[in-house]
Amino acid sequence: MALIQSDAKGKKVSLTVELDKKTNAALKKYLRFSGADLDRVVAGALQRLFEDDEDFVPWVKDKDQKAKERADRRAQKETSSVAAVAR
Repeated sequence: MALIQSDAKGKKVSLTVELDKKTNAALKKYLRFSGADLDRVVAGALQRLFEDDEDFVPWVKDKDQKAKERADRRAQKETSSVAAVAR
C-alpha cells in the first residue's frame, strides 16, 4: 500500500522543482506503483514531512504563536488609538 494518500484541499498554486535523475526515476516508479498523480504524491509527501519532522512542528507552533501575539498587540494599539481619538 502506498504511504502517500494526500487529497489536498484548497486553492492550488503552481510550483516548479528540479530533481536529480535518480530521484526523478524513483518518483516516476512511485507514481506507477501508487496510481496517484504527481500533484497528489508531491502534496502528500510534503504533508507527511511537515507532520513527522520533530523539529519543524514546534518551530511552526512557535512562529504561529509569535505572529498571533504581534497581531494582538497591533489590534490592541489600534483599539487604544481609536478610543483616544473618541475622547
